[in-house]
This record gives sequence, structure tokens and C-alpha cells, in this order.
Amino acid sequence: AIGYALDRVTIASLATNDLCEVTDTFWTSDISPPGTDRTIYTYNPTKAEQLLDDAGYTADPSGERFSIELLTRRGEAEETIVGDLIEDYLSEVGITVTRQLVDFATQLELTSNHNYDMSLTKRWVQTFWTYQLFHSDWIIPGQNFANSVYFDNPEMDATFDSWLVETDSTK
Repeated sequence: AIGYALDRVTIASLATNDLCEVTDTFWTSDISPPGTDRTIYTYNPTKAEQLLDDAGYTADPSGERFSIELLTRRGEAEETIVGDLIEDYLSEVGITVTRQLVDFATQLELTSNHNYDMSLTKRWVQTFWTYQLFHSDWIIPGQNFANSVYFDNPEMDATFDSWLVETDSTK
């Protein structure tokens, strides 16, 4: 429901002055072709509300369904704008967002230990970071700069492993 409640195109446009392209995958197609079984979330607040209702999250008389905490870093302009927009869009479907602004070290600690509802962090997609942030060998609970989302996909692990030995960047 949250995916349908957010207008990602507008969020990306406003937060980055149209410099960011909205994608439906984490990795670009040159790293990993998109799967055919992924769900594409287009902005549809009516569908978001229906999904919330169907899941038992009905709105109270004031229109609120539930609240979540959004973890963001201090001093990150784009993250602040995105956080503001997420708060606005989710309020339209009855989800109240409270913000927890923290320094980077605190965010790493909280996310590594899964002590958050929703986290907003700019990610860099460089080969060496992608490997340890998403390879299943790096699923190490409580460890910073590890696979804290527990992504486990043997096909992607094989792709990541090939990066360690391949010297031709076109492959």
C-alpha cells in the first residue's frame, strides 16, 4: 500500500531538481537485468487505501490508520525533502509519519539491528559496496556495512562473485 501511496516521479523530481531517474529496480540493467516477476508501483492512492482497508488498517474517525517512524539523517538535503514528501503522501492515505533525525553512525547502528519502521538513506551503487551490502555471505546481524536487509539470491551472489575476478568492465 505504501508503494502505491507515494508519487515517486514527483518525489524524485522535487528532491533532485530532475537529476534523478525513477527506476523500478535497485540495480541498473547493466548490473542485473530486471526480473519479470517484480511489482511496479505506480502512484495510486485509491488502490493504497483499498489495500490498507483490506489488510484491516481502517481509518479512525479522524482519518488516521496507524503511525510509523521514518529514520533519516541530519544534514542531508535530498533526504529531508524526500522525507517531507513521504510524510505528506502517506498522510493522504491515513498514515501518520513521525521523523527520527539522527547522525550517520546512529542510523547505521539502528538499521543494522533492525530498530526502525522505515529508513531513508541515499545509497551509492559502486561494485565494492554493492557486494558487501547485498551478497548473502555478508548477512551478519548487527554488523554495519553488511547485508542488513538479508538479501539472499544465489543468482545475484554468482554475479557478485564474478566481479571479484573479472577485469573486463564490459562484461
